[in-house]
Amino acid sequence: MIIKLEQLNATETEKALSENELKVFAGLAKGIVRLSKDSFAVVLKVASWKEENRFPALDLLRHKCLHLTGSEISVEELVPVLVSNMAAGDTNAMLAVAALSNLISKQHHKSVDAIDALEKMSELLPSEHKKLEISISTFIHNLSIHLTASTDGLESLELHILILSTILTTLHPLVKQVESEERLLVTLGNILHSKQQEIIDLAHSMDVHQFILKVEPRVKGELVKEVKTMLNISMDGIDLE
Repeated sequence: MIIKLEQLNATETEKALSENELKVFAGLAKGIVRLSKDSFAVVLKVASWKEENRFPALDLLRHKCLHLTGSEISVEELVPVLVSNMAAGDTNAMLAVAALSNLISKQHHKSVDAIDALEKMSELLPSEHKKLEISISTFIHNLSIHLTASTDGLESLELHILILSTILTTLHPLVKQVESEERLLVTLGNILHSKQQEIIDLAHSMDVHQFILKVEPRVKGELVKEVKTMLNISMDGIDLE
């Protein structure tokens, strides 16, 4: 990455890194420099380069989002950088979404505006960039595990509804990869596992049958069977309610 960074740095005129800043970035990438206020400023500088050049910063943040313990940088400082780069081309968007997924996986979900993030991610599809599509499905999967598991009552119900509606009305008609479909199916199972009747009824009203018909020939049969059971749908597709 460092050789590539130096090559990209040579094409930047107004925001080129100094020799010391290049060493700081290299140290961050190798894990020998802490993510401090000063070193984060170097990352932000790279993240402000021309869109085609800024991916090293986003790739670095993708990794750092898994190891924020002891960092001087808060999640609240990271999220706007990642969200803004979802509109900076497919590669940058993929890295930004992957970084947000990593934040969610580490239970930093309360610092991420789920509604805003999902709306922006939905606008990125359909995409020919396979990893971008899979990163989006991973984000909503991680959200279903960590966000809904830590909330109660009305807020939990609202989050379940958000995830369900995003899968059934927005994402599933647009995704093409089997891995994406499988993660969406697992996510659906995660929120149905709460056994909230409102969620089950809403899923039927949103024609969850069409989603299952689409993915059933392509994903693991045991996943389909489990989700159908939670929805009270027989294996031949008959609604048992």
